[in-house]
Amino acid sequence: MKRSILSIAILLVSIIPPGIARASVPLIQGPQVRAVSLPFSSAGSESKLVGPAARVLLAGTVDGNPETPPARYRYLLKPALYVDQFGQEVYLSTRNEYAEYGEYLVDWFDPGWTDWLEWPSQGLPEISLAGLEFQDEQGRLVHYLLALQARDESGDVSTGQAYGYDVLNFSINSLAQPRLTVREPTLGNYWFDRNYYTREFDIAPGQPLSFSWLATAESYGEQVEWYRWGLDVADYDDPSDPGWGVPPGLTPEHHFATVTGLDSGIHVIAIECADNHGAVTRARFILSVIPIPDVPDRLPLLLVDDVRDVVSHAWPGEWGSTAHDNDVMRDARWLDLIGQVSGFDPARDVVDLEYGASFGLRQAVQYRAVIWSTRANPYSYIDDNFRVQMDWSAEQVRLPYTWLDAYQRQCGNLLLAGDGAVHNFHRTDPVGTTWLHPLIYDTTESDLYCEGTGTVARSFGQMSLPGDPYATVGTQVYPYRSLGLSLMDVVQPAAVYGTVMSCYSGPQDRKRRCAGTKSLVLDPIFANAHATGGVFPCEIMTWSVIDWLDYQEELPDIMLPYVFGARDEFYDTNITARHTPWEPQTRPDGEPMAEIMWRLRTRYDWLLEKQIAAGNEAWPDFDPVDVCGGAVFEGDPGPGSQQSTLVDGATIGFLSHATVATKPSGRADVVWGFDPTRFEPADMRRAVRWVLGQHFGLDVVVSNDPTTPPPPGITIPDGTRLHPGRPNPFNPRTVFAYELVRPGRIDLGVYDARGRRVATLAGGPHEAGGHEAIWQGRDDAGRPVSAGVYFVQLAAEDRRQVQRVMLLK
Repeated sequence: MKRSILSIAILLVSIIPPGIARASVPLIQGPQVRAVSLPFSSAGSESKLVGPAARVLLAGTVDGNPETPPARYRYLLKPALYVDQFGQEVYLSTRNEYAEYGEYLVDWFDPGWTDWLEWPSQGLPEISLAGLEFQDEQGRLVHYLLALQARDESGDVSTGQAYGYDVLNFSINSLAQPRLTVREPTLGNYWFDRNYYTREFDIAPGQPLSFSWLATAESYGEQVEWYRWGLDVADYDDPSDPGWGVPPGLTPEHHFATVTGLDSGIHVIAIECADNHGAVTRARFILSVIPIPDVPDRLPLLLVDDVRDVVSHAWPGEWGSTAHDNDVMRDARWLDLIGQVSGFDPARDVVDLEYGASFGLRQAVQYRAVIWSTRANPYSYIDDNFRVQMDWSAEQVRLPYTWLDAYQRQCGNLLLAGDGAVHNFHRTDPVGTTWLHPLIYDTTESDLYCEGTGTVARSFGQMSLPGDPYATVGTQVYPYRSLGLSLMDVVQPAAVYGTVMSCYSGPQDRKRRCAGTKSLVLDPIFANAHATGGVFPCEIMTWSVIDWLDYQEELPDIMLPYVFGARDEFYDTNITARHTPWEPQTRPDGEPMAEIMWRLRTRYDWLLEKQIAAGNEAWPDFDPVDVCGGAVFEGDPGPGSQQSTLVDGATIGFLSHATVATKPSGRADVVWGFDPTRFEPADMRRAVRWVLGQHFGLDVVVSNDPTTPPPPGITIPDGTRLHPGRPNPFNPRTVFAYELVRPGRIDLGVYDARGRRVATLAGGPHEAGGHEAIWQGRDDAGRPVSAGVYFVQLAAEDRRQVQRVMLLK
């Protein structure tokens, strides 16, 4: 008689979704018992944790036919105690231990086997694990073995004893609690698996909040029994506390909560869920409502320095002079660009986030406008606090609380500026998956596998929400929501995305000098609407002091590796032919949400125009694709073809109307995908002051006279002045003369090349007129400092100026 083939599949009741037929559960065929679902889903190397009330379902077949169940079954459930080689009684908890001692613990003649039980004609048999102890008398965690056997009508039985399949090894997790996922579109989404976890947020008065949540207890074999939520609950153990919004339940209404009218004070949103064993997970959101001063009572302007540049040695001048990308140098240029904003105090209204300054919504609401200077960097404040991430354990995108959204909507105006400013919100996530650029916000496309590169995220994908299982994540992220963008791309003549682009159209190495930014060209429509009368130039070039290679008398070599604009980004432009439809985000009246201000002019196109103007019809006398890369041009233009690059003319700066309807000023925010301190100071000064004054409405003294630009450098000869040290280089001492046009407080300090303060030369109230300070090459403790380059900064109420000195030994 042919031997019957029996198999038993083991499942937890809680993980079989309602409405799914039991017969659809996959089965392992063969003369063995198989476990196919959590927490016994794999024959792992260690025992599994299960909940205190977990149940095990059995599903079996005869001869591999799912229509023919076994006739009977039995099981052995016992503590997994064995005596090791040292004579110690221990619990078996690993595959290796089972391989050595399992045959002594699972014996077909063990009196602990149950009698043969009838297989039910309807439904599936189950084994309850309730009542098992999780600790023994010695306080040790108890591990158990559950062995299974089935028999058919002919009396043939299964004989397998494979670890993790026919024999299950587990312990009881008495501390397991449901995993609760809570999402609020503005605050983000978060996971809780304990009843004491809290999240704290500063919110704006009246900020609408809409919470949704979902929990699971499947990982340890239990079921979620109920949910409830409340606002400012005084006693969580009192079901009649008036703070509870709903009693415990499982209806759709138990998955959502809308909270409005939080105008002041501190409030707590509590969301609870419990499993069938009574384990409770509680999420608590502590919300501090930050009062917003009336507009006349606010300070005018806050400058946020979010660039990591204290130790930078970039942007040297033509003769190897001081690096101009250093923190001290850049600060001085920014203060020059801001100019005379009435009420702006550099000692009070500048936040340098590189030093870990405490910063958030409660500081920002004190200002009518914020300039946020940033750069694509994995350690920026934006990257640390606002970046979208992927939680692979939950297969969900993590959306953080971007409080900047609340500031823009209800408080003031933002100028977000920097090479890769928006890119910081979407950097590569911690596990290495790469966002495929250009990044499109309003698509639902799936990820893509690129040979040689791996999987890349083509968009933000989707995430499951209660009652809305296919909500598009892209529309929830900060740039789409508050900057009015549909698409963002890093100009990146950098190849970090070059190999990724090969998924579409072959290798696209964009890290070439050709596609870097040479100038900013004002969009003609914008110029006619806002920049009539020459309030600022229609084209602003990169600063000749640091971008000097292109200004040599001989023809510059565009293959030189020194690249400006490598991190610049452009918006709502797709030059990589991604196979995804997209449309610019529009306002309710149908007008574009993003109003183009600046367009990119590449180095190659700037040089091409010069050659055409000179009548050089043979230029380029090289193959542009070989020099610039295939991603820069449409097709293969070849030598002599005077074809423009694809990047030329892309939007690199815009005005965003996304939040104008609710902000007090009613004026659009401004986003520039470039670093303003990298461009000609005199021209950029006028553009920045137009944004702050005529657009944002701050009180700014603006000079439109282009005949008196400051000399190259950072010293501004406008009354208050710090003169160069005498002598320089020096040893043992140097003298600094400085002049003040009006009485006021000053600070004269010495900084090393890493931006650390070394010594204070003068400070406090000063009379108007000339002054001198001596530095003898010592720090504030009187110790001699090492030889090298130092920076002396004068911070007065109206100016900051820096001079460079070198100490010799």
